[in-house]
Amino acid sequence: MAGKARRVPDELIWLDDALPGRVQVHISGTSRALIENYLGVVEFTDACVRLRAKRGEVCVDGEELRLCELRPGSMIVAGRIHRVTLPEGSDA
Repeated sequence: MAGKARRVPDELIWLDDALPGRVQVHISGTSRALIENYLGVVEFTDACVRLRAKRGEVCVDGEELRLCELRPGSMIVAGRIHRVTLPEGSDA
């Protein structure tokens, strides 16, 4: 099979979004956001969580924000989330 190009099945196209190093934010309602592939925490208050990412900063604005789970490269922010801002130029 060497030299033959293989077509990616349509069912696997979603894998294009799973590129290493790309920040991903998964929002569940208005109370939880899972953020993956961030590089560091810039600011953390009960109204704002700012994270450093490869292409800028991810900002979560809200009220009573807290960290529910923190692991290397991923965290869950909980509280009353009003807005999530992605780095400029991100394709969300």
